[in-house]
Amino acid sequence: MNLLIVDDEAVALQALRKAVKWPEYGICGAVYEARDSSEAMEVLSSKEVDILLCDIEMPGDSGIELVMKMREAGTDISIVFMTCHAKFEYAHEALRLGCDDYILTPASYSDIAEAVSKAAQKLKASREGKQMQRYGEQWLHEKKELIQSERVALTNAEIADDICAYVLANLSDSKLSVKQLAERHFLHEDYVTRIFKREKGISIKRFIINERMELAKRLLD
Repeated sequence: MNLLIVDDEAVALQALRKAVKWPEYGICGAVYEARDSSEAMEVLSSKEVDILLCDIEMPGDSGIELVMKMREAGTDISIVFMTCHAKFEYAHEALRLGCDDYILTPASYSDIAEAVSKAAQKLKASREGKQMQRYGEQWLHEKKELIQSERVALTNAEIADDICAYVLANLSDSKLSVKQLAERHFLHEDYVTRIFKREKGISIKRFIINERMELAKRLLD
């Protein structure tokens, strides 16, 4: 992941960039820097940036205004704000803009780095979840095309695999149920439940619960 640090104080900027061993905190790519909002926008327009570590109080546009411009431009990256003023307005705007963390300075380098690390872990989990969903959707699409083109009957193992893929692609669906999964294959709920338990060693309901808990755990870390 790549990090962009934005701070109008040159000493603080250089110290953050060089004093922290960023790879130890999940930032194994580039660490860019900018002195103000305009420099930050130039970096964002020309470089791949995953996480923004940004001071709020800066000459010209504030960190809040910078992130508002980013959101308007469709730039979707993780945000960690830094500020020396515990203002409610700042905190409120930070939350509204989807900020991952809000650090009151002065703070230790390790505290700042830990906040960035948590944002990186959360971003990674979110991307993995989306990727898993895309894989599930692709698998379902390919299997559907196979069925339609060859009209072959699925084996019990293939039915269980299909259920797994469908669940992973639709974890956010509150209506996801054994009945819904059985109807996809025009089979009885009890039969689908039995073959899934036999093939996967776990019930469908428990599989759904486990996957939802795992996704929630990753997103909350």
